[in-house]
Amino acid sequence: MRIGFVIYGRLDTVTGGNLYDDFLIDNLRRRGHDLEIISLTPGTYLHKVAQGFSPKLSTQLLGGNFDVIIQDELCHPSLFLLNRMLRRRRRPYLVALVHHLFSRERHHRLLGTLFSIVENRYLRAVDGFIYNSATTGALVNSVLLRNKPNVIASPSGSRFNFIMSDEEIGRRARQPGPLRLLFMGNIIARKGLMPLLYALSTLESRYWRLTVVGSTEFDPGHSATVITLMHELQMEKQVDFLGAVDDDQLVEMLKTHQVFCMPFAYEGFGIAMLEAMSCGQIPIVSSEGAAPEMVRHGENGYIIAPGNENDVSEALIGLYHDRTNLTQLGISARSSYEDAPDWQDTADAVENFLQTLVGTPGFQPAPGTLAA
Repeated sequence: MRIGFVIYGRLDTVTGGNLYDDFLIDNLRRRGHDLEIISLTPGTYLHKVAQGFSPKLSTQLLGGNFDVIIQDELCHPSLFLLNRMLRRRRRPYLVALVHHLFSRERHHRLLGTLFSIVENRYLRAVDGFIYNSATTGALVNSVLLRNKPNVIASPSGSRFNFIMSDEEIGRRARQPGPLRLLFMGNIIARKGLMPLLYALSTLESRYWRLTVVGSTEFDPGHSATVITLMHELQMEKQVDFLGAVDDDQLVEMLKTHQVFCMPFAYEGFGIAMLEAMSCGQIPIVSSEGAAPEMVRHGENGYIIAPGNENDVSEALIGLYHDRTNLTQLGISARSSYEDAPDWQDTADAVENFLQTLVGTPGFQPAPGTLAA
């Protein structure tokens, strides 16, 4: 198949979505598919919408002789109108790869309404979906109120090809001193670092130390607010902001920390969580989003409802005092990771879906209706 793949920016910008896109592109190319990346320029929301009127972009999409165009769904501001033109041609097939819905993030009410209209029109214009989780699929279906051709192709956490043994997890758990907590995500509001700091501020310092790994460049204003809050709460000696780190440093963080602590982050899936679980870190995650598809409360981690800061404190105090349970939950988390799909499984699911979509007798791309 000849496949176009639309993204914003560069794939080497480290986000969970870009990691997914990069591994998928690499695997599809290895399988012999002719794949062309169409990179759009990131910027403000209005800038993204304006790109949809670019003659260059329309030429790339219309003249690429593609069988399928996979569109990272976060590119929807630049595509929701342009896809109408593609629909009039009745090919190529348009497939949205959905990591999470932008309109479901926290926005000002009026802006949220505008974002929902744009995103919903985009979702209605494509022929099918690749979902990173069943949770993401259910959310899209609740918007569309109907089911389009789709596949759930969950990502893997095997980027570093490293798994900790039972013995290593046990030795780490028995090390005395505060629990070593790892927050691994770019510093944006959706990741929930601010409520985590408030929750940890209620705990005595002997219980915990937090390492924050992630870029501050995606939302500098929010990052500055988080750092100011850390100083106001007088947590400088307990929180270590490392910023973006290279892979070797990240692997070291995964090996040495005991708890993956992101209880207030909304994740469409959570590749970082899986990577931490491969090293036996106990995930403390949100009940919102897809993390509960992998985490079973009290068995291989903890699931926290939004606003329940006390539940975070209780979980950490319990783990601090019971190192046997810290070991057992860590081993269980690692075992759950081993049962998860790898990137070959992800690519198999996507490839089979695309081949079925393109080869389905009588199936035609949807006409250009964009009703809200």
